Amino acid sequence: MKRILFLLLPIFLVHCHNACGQLQTASIAGILDIHQTFAAPRIAQNGYLVTHNEIRQKIAEGYFTALNLAAIPQDNTCITAANAKLWLSIDETKLPTNGRLPLWQELVPKAVAPVCTGVDEKLVNGKCERGYRTIDSQEQLMKNGQPYCKTTYRVTWSDGSFRTYVDTAPGMCALS
Repeated sequence: MKRILFLLLPIFLVHCHNACGQLQTASIAGILDIHQTFAAPRIAQNGYLVTHNEIRQKIAEGYFTALNLAAIPQDNTCITAANAKLWLSIDETKLPTNGRLPLWQELVPKAVAPVCTGVDEKLVNGKCERGYRTIDSQEQLMKNGQPYCKTTYRVTWSDGSFRTYVDTAPGMCALS
C-alpha cells in the first residue's frame, strides 16, 4: 500500500497544482486520505486550499456572505486572499499576508450583528435582548366620542439602559 501511495503521489501533486493554480503542501492533506488512495477535499476542514466552487457552495449554505456573488467564477481555481477580500464579508486579519493562497481556516466570516425588531428589543453584548417593560403612566383620552388609552412604557435592559415609548390604543385604560 505504501509503495502504491508513493507511486501515486506525483499524480496527486499534479491534480493539486492543476486545481489550485499553485502547489502548496497544506493542500495535499485535503486531497490525500491515509485510508483511501484519493479523496476529494472536504468542506469545512482545515489545512487545504478552497476553490471558487466551494466558496459559492458555502455562500448558498449561508456560511459566507457574498459582497459580489456575480464576480466569483464557477470553477475549481483556488481563491486568492485579494479576491476573498473583494468577494466575501470576512475577517481580513486572518488572511495570509505573504502572498500565499488562503487555507480554509483563514477564511473567517465577519460576525454579523443580529437585527433587533420591536420597541422592546435592543442589541446588548452582541445579542438581541428583550427588555423588561413597565408602565410609566396612562391617560384616558376621547377621540370622536370613542375612548382611547395613551400608555407610556419604560423598557429597561440588562446593561442598565432604558427607553420610553408611547402607545395609544382604543378602549379604556386598565390602570387609572
